[in-house]
Amino acid sequence: MNIGIKPKLDICIPTFQRPHECVRQVVFLYEEIKCLLSNDDCAFEINLYIRDNHSDNKNYLYIVHEVEKIKQGFDSFLISINRNNANLGLVGNIQKMLQEDSLGDYVWFVGDDDILHQGVLNNIINGLSGEKKDLIFMNYNCIHKDFGLVKAKAFSEKENFNIIELFNKNDAIMMFITSCVYSREMLLSAFSFHEKNHGPVEITFPLYSAFYCSFNGIVKIIPEIFISDVVSGISWESVYNRVRLILVPREILKLKVIGYSTCKTYLCVINYYVKNYRYIIGVFLRLFVPSKIVNKISRYLKAAP
Repeated sequence: MNIGIKPKLDICIPTFQRPHECVRQVVFLYEEIKCLLSNDDCAFEINLYIRDNHSDNKNYLYIVHEVEKIKQGFDSFLISINRNNANLGLVGNIQKMLQEDSLGDYVWFVGDDDILHQGVLNNIINGLSGEKKDLIFMNYNCIHKDFGLVKAKAFSEKENFNIIELFNKNDAIMMFITSCVYSREMLLSAFSFHEKNHGPVEITFPLYSAFYCSFNGIVKIIPEIFISDVVSGISWESVYNRVRLILVPREILKLKVIGYSTCKTYLCVINYYVKNYRYIIGVFLRLFVPSKIVNKISRYLKAAP
């Protein structure tokens, strides 16, 4: 990748039917960018892109109106809004942004409803500084809208391992795309390689792309937490069981094509199912037992020493 004197970071927000959350995210990032660019020593050019995945007109126009008001206050960076003619799905929208919106050296996809904390952008810029990176993977916590904090951290600060080791110890934490900042060139390569060797990408592509980057480039892992994943109301909630039981293991099996040994790949699949045995049992129990009873059993087992 040819990075010039001032490399470019593109922040991309894919959104669908969440106008207020999207605007909240833009306002926060606007303040973060403004703070960074007010410093003459900022080594990066930063742009912000929003792509609406064919929301209804009312929601889309609300975003346009609010963003136009924001743009009037500060014109030192680009804020661009585009809209798809049809709903492409989450990964389709991400691919569209990568190919048609982003032109920078690095790209960071931010979920419209995820919670960013002050200093996150500065943390990213510091991580990107120095030698070329192909992936930055950031630690995060998980929040449920009804129950509050449900997971304090995705991985321990001491686990400064590579992506595969982090996956084996902590499950599919790389599915959370807001925690990943990519080399645009490497991410385009991941899409191309997947389509050539595996066919069309699926909702679990963020996990695959993290694997791909770890085998083909330089990865930096940031243990500090500046992001919260809102785990309630996820866009793929209707296919959650399929993702966990079928699609994630399918992405693991693709490791042997990327460059992982066949033996280690199968061990990785086995490890994934073993780590998720309670979830798997719960899925099958719900076929025969009311969910309320299964949930009570699950809470009891979690509380047990």
